[in-house]
Amino acid sequence: MNYMPVITGGIPLATYKADNIRAILVKNPESVGPIKYRYVMMCFVGGAKIPDYFVTSEKNEMQDQLLEAAGLQQGSNADSSGWLLGIFSDGKHSTLNIPSDWGDFETFEQEAIRLVCKHYGVKFLTNDKMLKGRPSASSTIDTGMDITKSPFRRLAISIALIIAVAMLVFPPWKEVLDHPKLKYEKPLGYSVITNPPEPSRSAAGVEIDFSRLILQIGAVLGISLLAIVKAS
Repeated sequence: MNYMPVITGGIPLATYKADNIRAILVKNPESVGPIKYRYVMMCFVGGAKIPDYFVTSEKNEMQDQLLEAAGLQQGSNADSSGWLLGIFSDGKHSTLNIPSDWGDFETFEQEAIRLVCKHYGVKFLTNDKMLKGRPSASSTIDTGMDITKSPFRRLAISIALIIAVAMLVFPPWKEVLDHPKLKYEKPLGYSVITNPPEPSRSAAGVEIDFSRLILQIGAVLGISLLAIVKAS
Protein backbone atom coordinates (compact mmCIF):
# COMPACT_ATOMS: atom_id res chain seq x y z
CA MET A 1 0.00 0.00 0.00
CA ASN A 2 1.25 3.47 -0.87
CA TYR A 3 2.22 5.73 1.99
CA MET A 4 0.26 8.95 1.53
CA PRO A 5 -0.99 11.96 3.50
CA VAL A 6 -3.93 11.16 5.75
CA ILE A 7 -6.22 13.98 4.63
CA THR A 8 -9.85 14.68 3.84
CA GLY A 9 -11.65 17.60 2.24
CA GLY A 10 -9.82 20.79 1.41
CA ILE A 11 -10.53 23.57 -1.07
CA PRO A 12 -9.88 22.51 -4.69
CA LEU A 13 -7.82 25.19 -6.43
CA ALA A 14 -6.91 23.78 -9.86
CA THR A 15 -6.56 20.64 -11.91
CA TYR A 16 -3.78 19.79 -14.35
CA LYS A 17 -3.09 17.21 -17.03
CA ALA A 18 -0.27 15.89 -19.22
CA ASP A 19 -0.38 12.69 -21.30
CA ASN A 20 -2.07 10.18 -18.96
CA ILE A 21 -1.26 12.15 -15.79
CA ARG A 22 -3.95 14.01 -13.87
CA ALA A 23 -3.24 16.23 -10.87
CA ILE A 24 -5.34 18.29 -8.49
CA LEU A 25 -4.17 21.02 -6.12
CA VAL A 26 -6.09 21.54 -2.87
CA LYS A 27 -5.71 24.00 -0.01
CA ASN A 28 -6.04 23.44 3.74
CA PRO A 29 -7.23 19.82 3.78
CA GLU A 30 -8.18 18.31 7.13
CA SER A 31 -5.40 16.05 8.36
CA VAL A 32 -5.08 13.33 10.99
CA GLY A 33 -1.95 13.52 13.12
CA PRO A 34 0.62 16.20 13.86
CA ILE A 35 1.39 17.06 10.23
CA LYS A 36 -0.73 19.87 8.81
CA TYR A 37 -0.92 20.80 5.14
CA ARG A 38 -1.33 24.21 3.50
CA TYR A 39 -1.31 22.84 -0.06
CA VAL A 40 -1.33 19.34 -1.50
CA MET A 41 -0.88 18.40 -5.16
CA MET A 42 -1.96 14.81 -5.73
CA CYS A 43 -1.32 12.93 -8.97
CA PHE A 44 -3.20 10.09 -10.67
CA VAL A 45 -1.99 7.89 -13.52
CA GLY A 46 -4.48 6.85 -16.20
CA GLY A 47 -7.89 6.04 -14.75
CA ALA A 48 -6.58 5.30 -11.25
CA LYS A 49 -8.72 6.56 -8.38
CA ILE A 50 -5.90 6.46 -5.82
CA PRO A 51 -3.06 8.99 -6.22
CA ASP A 52 0.47 7.61 -6.33
CA TYR A 53 2.50 10.83 -5.97
CA PHE A 54 2.08 13.89 -3.74
CA VAL A 55 3.80 17.23 -3.34
CA THR A 56 2.94 19.04 -0.12
CA SER A 57 3.37 22.28 1.75
CA GLU A 58 3.44 20.90 5.27
CA LYS A 59 4.18 21.68 8.89
CA ASN A 60 4.76 19.28 11.77
CA GLU A 61 3.10 21.05 14.68
CA MET A 62 4.42 18.61 17.27
CA GLN A 63 7.97 19.11 15.99
CA ASP A 64 7.49 22.87 16.13
CA GLN A 65 6.38 22.65 19.74
CA LEU A 66 9.34 20.46 20.68
CA LEU A 67 11.79 22.79 18.93
CA GLU A 68 10.24 25.81 20.60
CA ALA A 69 10.44 24.14 24.01
CA ALA A 70 14.09 23.34 23.36
CA GLY A 71 14.80 26.89 22.24
CA LEU A 72 15.68 25.77 18.72
CA GLN A 73 14.52 27.00 15.32
CA GLN A 74 13.00 25.23 12.34
CA GLY A 75 15.44 23.96 9.71
CA SER A 76 16.61 26.08 6.82
CA ASN A 77 14.29 24.31 4.35
CA ALA A 78 11.24 25.88 6.02
CA ASP A 79 9.99 29.40 5.41
CA SER A 80 9.52 31.93 8.19
CA SER A 81 6.12 30.43 9.04
CA GLY A 82 7.52 26.90 9.19
CA TRP A 83 6.06 25.46 5.98
CA LEU A 84 8.20 22.72 4.43
CA LEU A 85 8.17 21.25 0.92
CA GLY A 86 7.45 17.53 1.06
CA ILE A 87 6.87 14.63 -1.30
CA PHE A 88 5.20 11.24 -0.93
CA SER A 89 6.58 8.78 -3.49
CA ASP A 90 7.26 5.03 -3.75
CA GLY A 91 5.97 4.39 -0.24
CA LYS A 92 8.23 7.03 1.32
CA HIS A 93 7.76 10.52 2.74
CA SER A 94 10.52 13.11 2.70
CA THR A 95 10.98 16.85 3.01
CA LEU A 96 13.23 18.65 0.54
CA ASN A 97 15.98 20.98 1.65
CA ILE A 98 14.90 23.81 -0.67
CA PRO A 99 14.40 27.05 1.28
CA SER A 100 11.54 29.18 0.00
CA ASP A 101 8.10 30.49 0.94
CA TRP A 102 6.21 27.19 0.59
CA GLY A 103 3.16 28.72 2.25
CA ASP A 104 2.74 30.96 -0.81
CA PHE A 105 0.39 29.61 -3.48
CA GLU A 106 2.32 30.59 -6.62
CA THR A 107 5.69 29.58 -5.19
CA PHE A 108 4.40 26.17 -4.18
CA GLU A 109 2.43 25.59 -7.39
CA GLN A 110 5.42 26.33 -9.62
CA GLU A 111 7.76 23.99 -7.74
CA ALA A 112 5.11 21.28 -7.37
CA ILE A 113 4.54 21.25 -11.14
CA ARG A 114 8.30 21.05 -11.75
CA LEU A 115 8.62 18.09 -9.37
CA VAL A 116 5.63 16.29 -10.91
CA CYS A 117 7.04 16.76 -14.42
CA LYS A 118 10.43 15.44 -13.31
CA HIS A 119 8.88 12.45 -11.54
CA TYR A 120 6.76 11.33 -14.50
CA GLY A 121 9.17 12.41 -17.22
CA VAL A 122 6.76 14.81 -18.92
CA LYS A 123 7.66 18.23 -20.33
CA PHE A 124 4.81 20.22 -18.85
CA LEU A 125 1.53 20.15 -16.95
CA THR A 126 -1.30 22.15 -18.45
CA ASN A 127 -3.66 23.95 -16.10
CA ASP A 128 -6.85 22.17 -17.07
CA LYS A 129 -9.32 24.09 -14.92
CA MET A 130 -9.23 26.73 -12.21
CA LEU A 131 -11.60 25.87 -9.40
CA LYS A 132 -12.40 27.80 -6.23
CA GLY A 133 -8.93 29.27 -5.70
CA ARG A 134 -7.52 32.47 -7.07
CA PRO A 135 -6.10 32.41 -10.62
CA SER A 136 -2.63 31.01 -11.08
CA ALA A 137 0.25 32.89 -12.64
CA SER A 138 1.62 29.64 -14.07
CA SER A 139 -1.10 27.91 -16.09
CA THR A 140 1.57 25.98 -17.91
CA ILE A 141 4.98 25.42 -16.41
CA ASP A 142 7.27 24.14 -19.12
CA THR A 143 10.26 21.98 -18.26
CA GLY A 144 11.32 21.77 -21.88
CA MET A 145 11.14 24.45 -24.56
CA ASP A 146 7.97 26.53 -24.73
CA ILE A 147 8.18 28.55 -27.95
CA THR A 148 5.87 31.22 -26.55
CA LYS A 149 7.60 31.63 -23.15
CA SER A 150 10.11 34.43 -23.74
CA PRO A 151 9.41 37.88 -25.23
CA PHE A 152 11.98 37.25 -27.98
CA ARG A 153 10.25 34.06 -29.07
CA ARG A 154 6.84 35.72 -29.10
CA LEU A 155 8.33 38.56 -31.18
CA ALA A 156 9.92 36.11 -33.63
CA ILE A 157 6.62 34.24 -34.05
CA SER A 158 4.69 37.48 -34.55
CA ILE A 159 7.14 38.78 -37.18
CA ALA A 160 7.06 35.45 -39.05
CA LEU A 161 3.25 35.48 -39.12
CA ILE A 162 3.14 39.09 -40.33
CA ILE A 163 5.61 38.36 -43.14
CA ALA A 164 3.71 35.20 -44.15
CA VAL A 165 0.41 37.10 -44.31
CA ALA A 166 2.08 39.86 -46.35
CA MET A 167 3.36 37.24 -48.80
CA LEU A 168 -0.17 35.91 -49.22
CA VAL A 169 -1.58 39.39 -49.81
CA PHE A 170 1.27 40.34 -52.21
CA PRO A 171 2.12 37.00 -53.84
CA PRO A 172 4.62 36.40 -56.64
CA TRP A 173 3.12 36.04 -60.11
CA LYS A 174 4.17 34.33 -63.31
CA GLU A 175 3.26 34.73 -66.95
CA VAL A 176 2.10 31.54 -68.64
CA LEU A 177 1.62 30.86 -72.34
CA ASP A 178 0.25 27.51 -73.44
CA HIS A 179 0.08 27.58 -77.23
CA PRO A 180 0.65 24.68 -79.65
CA LYS A 181 3.59 26.53 -81.20
CA LEU A 182 4.89 28.30 -78.11
CA LYS A 183 4.84 27.35 -74.43
CA TYR A 184 6.64 29.10 -71.62
CA GLU A 185 6.47 30.34 -68.05
CA LYS A 186 8.36 33.35 -66.80
CA PRO A 187 8.35 34.97 -63.35
CA LEU A 188 6.77 38.36 -62.89
CA GLY A 189 6.96 40.68 -59.93
CA TYR A 190 4.75 40.97 -56.85
CA SER A 191 1.29 42.47 -56.84
CA VAL A 192 -1.79 42.61 -54.64
CA ILE A 193 -3.74 39.40 -55.00
CA THR A 194 -6.81 41.33 -56.23
CA ASN A 195 -4.81 43.22 -58.89
CA PRO A 196 -2.48 40.87 -60.83
CA PRO A 197 0.13 42.30 -63.21
CA GLU A 198 -0.46 42.53 -66.98
CA PRO A 199 1.13 39.89 -69.25
CA SER A 200 3.64 40.93 -71.86
CA ARG A 201 1.68 39.10 -74.59
CA SER A 202 -2.03 39.34 -75.18
CA ALA A 203 -2.25 35.58 -75.66
CA ALA A 204 -0.52 34.84 -72.35
CA GLY A 205 -2.12 34.50 -68.97
CA VAL A 206 -1.06 35.41 -65.47
CA GLU A 207 -1.28 33.23 -62.35
CA ILE A 208 0.19 33.05 -58.86
CA ASP A 209 3.63 31.45 -58.74
CA PHE A 210 2.88 28.96 -55.97
CA SER A 211 6.30 27.31 -56.12
CA ARG A 212 7.99 30.62 -55.24
CA LEU A 213 5.33 31.46 -52.66
CA ILE A 214 5.74 28.15 -50.81
CA LEU A 215 9.53 28.46 -50.95
CA GLN A 216 9.41 31.99 -49.48
CA ILE A 217 7.02 31.08 -46.66
CA GLY A 218 9.09 27.98 -45.86
CA ALA A 219 12.25 30.09 -45.69
CA VAL A 220 10.63 32.58 -43.30
CA LEU A 221 9.35 29.82 -41.03
CA GLY A 222 12.71 28.05 -41.09
CA ILE A 223 14.64 31.20 -40.18
CA SER A 224 12.15 31.99 -37.40
CA LEU A 225 12.42 28.47 -35.96
CA LEU A 226 16.21 28.66 -36.07
CA ALA A 227 16.12 31.99 -34.20
CA ILE A 228 13.78 30.53 -31.58
CA VAL A 229 16.01 27.48 -31.04
CA LYS A 230 19.13 29.66 -30.77
CA ALA A 231 17.40 31.83 -28.16
CA SER A 232 16.31 28.88 -26.02
